[in-house]
Amino acid sequence: MIILLLSACERDSSDSSQGNENPPESAEKSVVNLKPNQVDLAKITSEVVEKGDLDLDLRLNGEVAFDRNRLTHITSLVAGVVRQVKKTVGDRVETGTVLVVLSSRELASAKSEYLAARERLGLAGKNFERVKSLWKDKIAAEREYLDAQLSLAEAKIAFQTSEQSLYTLGLSPKIVEALPQANRSLLSRYEVQAPFAGTLVEQQVTEGQQVRPDTELFVLTPMETLWVMASVYEDDVAKIKLGQNGTVSVQAYPDREFNGQITWIADAVDKRTRTLQIRLNVPNDMRLLKANMFATVNLVVGRRKGVLAIPPQALQTEAGDTFVFVEMDKGHYERRGVQTGVRSDKSIEIESGLAEGDRVVTKGAFILKSELEKDSFGGDD
Repeated sequence: MIILLLSACERDSSDSSQGNENPPESAEKSVVNLKPNQVDLAKITSEVVEKGDLDLDLRLNGEVAFDRNRLTHITSLVAGVVRQVKKTVGDRVETGTVLVVLSSRELASAKSEYLAARERLGLAGKNFERVKSLWKDKIAAEREYLDAQLSLAEAKIAFQTSEQSLYTLGLSPKIVEALPQANRSLLSRYEVQAPFAGTLVEQQVTEGQQVRPDTELFVLTPMETLWVMASVYEDDVAKIKLGQNGTVSVQAYPDREFNGQITWIADAVDKRTRTLQIRLNVPNDMRLLKANMFATVNLVVGRRKGVLAIPPQALQTEAGDTFVFVEMDKGHYERRGVQTGVRSDKSIEIESGLAEGDRVVTKGAFILKSELEKDSFGGDD
């Protein structure tokens, strides 16, 4: 398209030169004239230069990370053999979802002890009531009554101890209460459950594996909020503060920004890089951000009011010169050198070279620049 357009521009330049055999050299190199159809073909657009407020940005390099406060390493509370792995890495799970099923002798022994202690407590209770009745009727001796009372107390302690052992192994009160009616063949069955809703991001367990209470099975974390760790150069430390809002961008989604907030600022500067670590909490409801992605953090650290500014895409450079194209009227564009000031992602301050009300080309400036470059190398010959 550019080649066709420039060819058409060349023909226009040749035709116009017939009426002006010796045009000024500066005009040839600073003005581009296009026909209406050429403007439409190049999709050239322009905007009026206006004064307004310009945000001062601080751009930082960062990296996406899991929320370490919610990064949970899931282990089994009992030793056993893995019989089933019901979930795998990448699965989203809810609170109470069964992840792994074990066969555990330790658990079977603890459950058996609980059931035996429950039976002994029942028998001790019945015996105490019988002896108590006989003692009241002066049939049983006081010593026999006191022995029955002691046996009941010991049975209660043994029962409570065995019950607490099951709770310590991760069984819920509902499961413990149902044990007397449970199938005795399932006494060794142990289920490892998800402690909260989230995503399994790591897996170290396989079926048939022997596990101990310190064996890591999964790593679970919620993905709805992630961290972005960024580095601040020492000179810029005074510009940041807790609670400050910022935006995060990643290469995977160049046209999208993610909002975040600074929730932590390190208390020491890294001796090697001379930078200070900060952390932003970033909502990730759509799960687009992934841990270990490189990120760019943009913080608004100030504001310039009443400045003349243009969009970044309007600015062109060549051999160290900075310039824009000003639309004089439809199809006529003048290259104009400018001096720039502060910059942000969305605006660049213009200190000189433009006036309020000028129209600068914001789309298609590259085509105009290419035409001028062609002319400067003798493209009309």
